[in-house]
Amino acid sequence: MKAGVFPGLEGKIHHFQQVGSTMDVARELARKGAAEGTVIVAERQTQGRGRLNRQWQSPSGGIYLTIILRPRIIPIYAPRLSLMASVAVANTIRELLGLDARLKWPNDVLIGGKKVCGILAEMDAETDTVNFVIVGLGINANSTIAQFESATSLKDELGKRISRKEFLASLLAEISRQYASLTDPELLERWRSLSATLNRWVKVTAPGEVIEGQAVDIDDTGALLVRDGDGVVQTVLAGDCVHLR
Repeated sequence: MKAGVFPGLEGKIHHFQQVGSTMDVARELARKGAAEGTVIVAERQTQGRGRLNRQWQSPSGGIYLTIILRPRIIPIYAPRLSLMASVAVANTIRELLGLDARLKWPNDVLIGGKKVCGILAEMDAETDTVNFVIVGLGINANSTIAQFESATSLKDELGKRISRKEFLASLLAEISRQYASLTDPELLERWRSLSATLNRWVKVTAPGEVIEGQAVDIDDTGALLVRDGDGVVQTVLAGDCVHLR
């Protein structure tokens, strides 16, 4: 355990060679009162997971981390944290590596239409108070992805390995910058400017329904606005989004 590199926050970095899931470690530490900005990093995860409890493959060479945040927001605005983290990842990739990273709602980072990073945010909250949010990031860094998969890695895109230490330091600094503007309209504008989802025809599988139409915008909370075939704009708070055309 060592002092963190998350500017402006008091948390520490906990580094592990292997854990079941950095999310599980972070949740336990958060419940015990760990400071905002605490970061859990692992070389490998044996039980990594993504959204909808899907398994997240976590081979050596990737970057796997979870950050503990304690934002002063009401729960309805919690989805902004996923948008914030995705903007930070995309900016880091673009500025540090020169790759054209784009964002897929609600929480994926793409390069050339292929997934390079997944983000998972889980909240502990009461009716009108957020106790903490743990934000997990899984980045395909120096791994090699099979060509038939709809995923890629930074190594595959660059044709060479990256410095994970340098990338992580830059990423944490960028997350800190974006987190400072969590409640500002500018954060949503940054997400829109990087979006690969807006203006696309999409199919969103949400709890209890499937919505198909054109993704036209996001609202103040980070929900996706989809205009269906009847011209009705529907608000999608969460769901599995597929780009159709």
